[in-house]
Formats: sequence, structure tokens, C-alpha cells
Amino acid sequence: MAGGKRGPKGRGKRVQHTLRTPEEHWAVYEEQARAAGLDVNAYIVARLAADHGLPEPAWARPPGPASGHEPRIVQGQFDELAVGA
Repeated sequence: MAGGKRGPKGRGKRVQHTLRTPEEHWAVYEEQARAAGLDVNAYIVARLAADHGLPEPAWARPPGPASGHEPRIVQGQFDELAVGA
């Protein structure tokens, strides 16, 4: 594979930032991401986008049923987490 880029398909221009979370929150983020069919990074990006009225990047929206995309994160799921904070 000379000259070809290896690895996953690019996700476009992004900013890298270290995020520190309370240790006791991490298991919730992992579980919610898994339930949504996302990795934790995509889950966090999707939540931030939704909370700020921004479009979710395509890579943070796994395909839904044949009708296209469906929301992966239900607002109530995140609200439940915020109540415990």
C-alpha cells in the first residue's frame, strides 16, 4: 500500500483537547456511548453539539433504521446524569 493513507477514514478538521472528567462519571459516559453505538469521544461531541444547538458531525451519528439517521442521544439520558453532578 505504497503512498496510501492507512487507518480509519478521516473525520475532517478537528481540534484536539484534553478533557478531564470526574472519575466517577466516566463509567456513565462509557455506558451511554456504548448504548448509543458510539465511542466515548463521538458521544461527548454529539452531546456538546446538541446542548449548544450545533449540528452533530456525521461520524457522531451512526446510521439508524432504513429511514436514515435517528437521534442517538436522548435528552433525558443526559439530564439524568446532570442531576447527579
